[in-house]
Amino acid sequence: MKRLILIVLGLVPLLVFGFSLNHLIMSVFFDVIPPFMLIGVTVLVVWFGFGLVSVKLEGSRKAAIVLLNAPAFVILILILLQELVFRSFWLNIVGFGTQMFYLPLIGLGSGLSAVLPGITTFSLICSIAFVLLLLSSFLGRTSAERMKR
Repeated sequence: MKRLILIVLGLVPLLVFGFSLNHLIMSVFFDVIPPFMLIGVTVLVVWFGFGLVSVKLEGSRKAAIVLLNAPAFVILILILLQELVFRSFWLNIVGFGTQMFYLPLIGLGSGLSAVLPGITTFSLICSIAFVLLLLSSFLGRTSAERMKR
């Protein structure tokens, strides 16, 4: 049951943040650019917190990080499949949901992908965002283990 909680933690927040941010962009921030960098940092801080909490949910560091980031990895695979293989996003909730999942981290991912001029794609930005999530959860988990000692 505790492992399922980690998977749900990995799925719900970014979908909630992503769909909420999309709603805000379409309604409130329609004429204003939202603070994407601040939003991305906030998501990473939340992910760090999930890394901290994972100590109580899973004994193994590796298993906790894998379970927490498994939904993000599946979504990344779906994005790569849609963009690189099919060359278009699906026109259904899966296609929309995969784009919303990483929306809060677009600012950070695109900022870091700028070091590769001319190569910036949505899948690259999402791949960078995934790595940031992994690092954030790893740092949270490691910090929790050190505080426990």
